[in-house]
Amino acid sequence: MGPMDLVKVSKGVFVAIVLASLGLGGRVLWNQTHSLLKGPMKMETFAAKIPQQLDVQGGNWRTLSFGYHLAPWLVSFRGEPVVTTLNYEKGPPTKFVSEWIQVWSPGSVELSIEGPRTPSAGMTALDWKNCLGSAFCITAKNRLIDSVLRDLVKEKGQLKELTWFESDALQAARGIHLHFEIGGRRWDRYVVFTNNGIAQNFTLKTNHDEAGDEARLMMDSILQGMTVSDTLDSSREWIASRIKTIDLNQVRSISDSKTRYIRLFEVQNLLCSQLAIDPRFVAPYFHLAGVTHLLGVSLLKEKKVYFKNQESWSLLIQPLLSSLVQYVGDFPEGTEKQKGERAAALANMEALQQDFLLLREKLSK
Repeated sequence: MGPMDLVKVSKGVFVAIVLASLGLGGRVLWNQTHSLLKGPMKMETFAAKIPQQLDVQGGNWRTLSFGYHLAPWLVSFRGEPVVTTLNYEKGPPTKFVSEWIQVWSPGSVELSIEGPRTPSAGMTALDWKNCLGSAFCITAKNRLIDSVLRDLVKEKGQLKELTWFESDALQAARGIHLHFEIGGRRWDRYVVFTNNGIAQNFTLKTNHDEAGDEARLMMDSILQGMTVSDTLDSSREWIASRIKTIDLNQVRSISDSKTRYIRLFEVQNLLCSQLAIDPRFVAPYFHLAGVTHLLGVSLLKEKKVYFKNQESWSLLIQPLLSSLVQYVGDFPEGTEKQKGERAAALANMEALQQDFLLLREKLSK
């Protein structure tokens, strides 16, 4: 993360430990005479930005949230719309969606956004900084690996670089950045901590090419513009105000297909953000399914190709619709009113899914 001037910290002991943990029933063995990260660490800062300053009308950034933050997220990457999807994993409505996947460039650049979690209760961001720079704090380090790094251990990747990043700005992003090489690709894991110690993973997976280099620069801008909070209040208020500006009839009426697609993906990403920060209610799932269905039908019926990735987009529609249906199916019936809302939403979403599948089958013949 060159432009952010992040602090590089020792990684040798970390590599040895995570590799030693493989095949040991998930237990991480620590060398009691060494620290996870050798201290003391020299800290440097990056220049934080205000996310809304990058969120300008007609520009390529939109301020969204997928957790305890607001950040400028890309509308498009290399001229192609950014597409967000997810795979079903039981959790909502009582827990966050476990993972959102932003496809910046199919087969080339993908960003995984995991739901927030607490690696160790009572640990603040400052505690983590001090812990990772000490020779002790062994239990907390074990919990950190189990909570936010376990998948990287399982991938048997090679850790190339480990850094701590932060800014002087009060609400700026701070945490650890790990650069792994896995299966011939580069994985950059950014673990961002709130002040009270809630962690969230952002993992950028790229090829070793110009698109990958550009994607990492874009990720730098996202993290520089990220403001982090200990509550979801500011995120929910911001997204609610943006949701009010959506007029789907107006979007449908856009005559230029290319412009309409870009706008539809913007709306879809906004609804994904709403669902990411508030999975407790049925309505966001239903609205996201409706926009996704509209996108899918448009893509199937479209004969002209406006984007090089256009044909691959429809492959993401069915998994997303299916996941949304499963999530709503997990909602408890609750009161009579809630039961009715859930049943109506589920029936409509299943109908949307079936309509998309039938149209795809019809057009494929």
